[in-house]
Amino acid sequence: MTEREIKFMIDGSGYLRAKEALDAACSNGRAFFKGERVQVNYYYDTSDRALHREGITLRIRQSGGRLQGQIKMHDKGRTGNSEEYYFSVDTLPEKLVFRGRKVKLRGSLVTLRAEYRVEGRDAGTKLTVDLDHDFYLGNEDHELEIEYPEGAEAEARAFATSLGVGFLSVKGGKYSRFLKALKRSSGASAELAEPEAGRGEEKEI
Repeated sequence: MTEREIKFMIDGSGYLRAKEALDAACSNGRAFFKGERVQVNYYYDTSDRALHREGITLRIRQSGGRLQGQIKMHDKGRTGNSEEYYFSVDTLPEKLVFRGRKVKLRGSLVTLRAEYRVEGRDAGTKLTVDLDHDFYLGNEDHELEIEYPEGAEAEARAFATSLGVGFLSVKGGKYSRFLKALKRSSGASAELAEPEAGRGEEKEI
């Protein structure tokens, strides 16, 4: 499945302004508030971060008491699109086997997500707008994500501009920021989130 989205880093005050603008859009009928939820991303990679270098994010996401595995194949910034694949998991393993390589749980990132559905100005265009407040390794940041249908990137960018929020010049997605924080806090070769007792199984995907 192809995911088309644009992402903008914003500061705390921008997060509040964006939320106010989106709530106002809900009041006038242009948007619908789908709810707020907490989700945890558990990231897997080789010890030398080979998947990240190849533009692959391998994670297991926990949301609402449910686990789901996801593989995102990024195009490394050429279009902002990515291909997504899912796999089922019942428990959180210490290791996964992906394309013949053993990858290990590197750590986690917690997101408080407020999700909106927005009617575009073009008839029939619907945008999914997520406001994220992320927490990881003693850090926190804020992000605006807009997912759009094929051919509606200009509409999505116009809507982002209409929120009246300044965007920060920060590159990279959540996993990239997590890895940078990991390197700053523990060194390039450090590994976090050692498995709890009884969670040392290995799953092949």
